[in-house]
Amino acid sequence: MLAFCSQFDLWQVFLYHPEIITHLATGYSLKHMWKRTDSFDWQRTTGETVGFDVVTTFADHCYTDEQLPFEQGCYTVEGKLRDRVFCTDRYARSKQLPQLLSSLITKPGTGVNLTQDRNWMNLVLVMTPPLKRGDRYYIFFHVKGTDVQADGRHKVTLYVESAYAKELRIHVKRRAPFGRVVEEVVFGI
Repeated sequence: MLAFCSQFDLWQVFLYHPEIITHLATGYSLKHMWKRTDSFDWQRTTGETVGFDVVTTFADHCYTDEQLPFEQGCYTVEGKLRDRVFCTDRYARSKQLPQLLSSLITKPGTGVNLTQDRNWMNLVLVMTPPLKRGDRYYIFFHVKGTDVQADGRHKVTLYVESAYAKELRIHVKRRAPFGRVVEEVVFGI
């Protein structure tokens, strides 16, 4: 358990994600949605190399407000406009989010897309369980610089606000490497 605790902050458990929920008499662990930190170094446009520690937090992606039936014993959370119900398909795919985001952060040359809603998006074409023909798995997030740590590294928060599979195309305003996005946010470029 100590190795696990060193990677995740336990206070996050109760902010968005309890350790285990029960939905229709089945238990589901949400530990994979707890806050985590990954790091990367990036060469700025000025030539200077800087270090970033990226703290990733997750909104409640395992739930949907689509027309799922609210059955006795289903697990729900309060949504902005209406309650959202736990979705086993979203849950199954959400288990891959930590690895997908860790890969994005540790390979900062990976391209991400700025949407018209002013958030960033990454998309995945192959998932488990398999996506339906024509679907893409979209991951929408915001990046925020927080502070410079004693060791000179910059602390950054990546907040994953939504992730889901859909057959739709998102209008992209701009594409940039993830590292450049972090650089622009932290240094106000």
